[in-house]
Amino acid sequence: MAEQDARGAISIALKDGMEQGLNIGIKQGLERGIEKGEALGKRSSRLKLLARAKIELDPAQRAQIDACNDVALLDQWFDRALGASSADDVFGG
Repeated sequence: MAEQDARGAISIALKDGMEQGLNIGIKQGLERGIEKGEALGKRSSRLKLLARAKIELDPAQRAQIDACNDVALLDQWFDRALGASSADDVFGG
């Protein structure tokens, strides 16, 4: 009987641990997805802003924006782009 009780307790503990792990994984996945989506939206709006301002990007600058997932840096580029007359004004070159 005691052995059966121990096996039942272990089974319950394993199930609880798996559920907790799954919940943590889902939460982390959602957070990463939201962060990636936010960065994607910001990259797109930066490119649109630069195009409207008729600021041409060289391939390296375009690649820099396309690869950027740093929301703070994307915000910094946005602020610089508002009064920019060239890509150098935006990227600090």
